[in-house]
Amino acid sequence: MATGLPLILYENRFNDAVPVASSTAAGNFNVLNLRDWRAYTWWKPAAMPATVTVDCGSAKAADYAVVYGHDLGTKGATIEIRASTDNFAASDALIATKTPADDKPFLLQWASAAYRYWRIKVTGATAPSLAIAAVGAALQLPEYLPHGFDPLGRKPKGQSNKSEAGHPLGKVFEFEEWSESVNLRNVSWAWLRNTWQPAWEAHLRGSPFAFAWDPTDHASELYLVSIKDEFRTPHHIDADIRFDIVGRAPLTSAHCAGRTRRKPRCSSTPRPLCACRKIERRVNTSSVGAMPATTSNPSATSTTRAASAYWR
Repeated sequence: MATGLPLILYENRFNDAVPVASSTAAGNFNVLNLRDWRAYTWWKPAAMPATVTVDCGSAKAADYAVVYGHDLGTKGATIEIRASTDNFAASDALIATKTPADDKPFLLQWASAAYRYWRIKVTGATAPSLAIAAVGAALQLPEYLPHGFDPLGRKPKGQSNKSEAGHPLGKVFEFEEWSESVNLRNVSWAWLRNTWQPAWEAHLRGSPFAFAWDPTDHASELYLVSIKDEFRTPHHIDADIRFDIVGRAPLTSAHCAGRTRRKPRCSSTPRPLCACRKIERRVNTSSVGAMPATTSNPSATSTTRAASAYWR
C-alpha cells in the first residue's frame, strides 16, 4: 500500500543558469546533457572527484534530487548534493548523499532548503556516467493514487519473429513501456489553478519528467514519462483531474540506458547490443541479403528469419 503521496519531479535548479562542471571527458559528454531529460545522453567527468555547480542568481528552494541513467553502482562511486550561499568559499552544506549498490534510478529527499548555489559532487576511484540529474522542488499530488493503479505492469516493445511455418521465434527486445492513467478526485480548484496549471505551462505539457508513485516505500520505482495528449478537470463542488502518462519502465542498469543501436539497413557490421539484450543469432553470412529459401525445416527457416530480423 502506498504511504507517500505521488511526486511529479520536473523542476531542476540546473536550468536556472548554465551549470559548470569541474571537468568533462572527451567525446559527447557535455554537462548540459544532465538537464535534457534524455536517458541516452551523458555527462562524464575527466577526473575525480568531480562537481557540477549552478549559480541560481538568488536563493532557490529544493527538496529532492533524481538521478536516472547512471553507472554509479558499477563504478563504486558516491554522489553528494551540496549547497552554498557564497559559491562554496566558506559555506558548504552537505544536503544528501548516496552510494548506490546498483545502477537503478534513485530519489533523494530532504526538508526544503533554499540556497543560491547548488552542486552535485561525485567521488570514487573511477569516473561514472550520468544521464539525468535533477535537483529541485517536487510537485506533490494532493491525493493518493486510486485503487487499481498498476505500478508494475509492463508492455515489451520490439519486433516479434516467427518462422515461415508460423513457429514463434521470440522477440527482438527493445525496451519495456509503462503507461497508466492518473485519476484524482476531489482536488481543490485552488491547487489546480495555482500549482498544476503553472507546472503544466512551464514543463509538463511538452517535456518528460520523473514520476514517483510511492516515494516513501518504493522510492526506487521511478518512471521517466510524459503526459499523453491532455489533462481533464471535470467540474463538481471540487474537481477531478485525469491524465495519462507513458514512458519507459524503470531501468535496471545504466548500460541498458546507454546501449548503442544497430546500424541502419545495408550496413556491413552491426553495433554491439547491451548485455541484457543478448539474443542468439546464428547468421549464415552467405545468406545475408538473399531471399529466404522455402523449406519445410522450421530450424532452417528460424536461422534465416533471425538473420533478417538482425538487419533492419
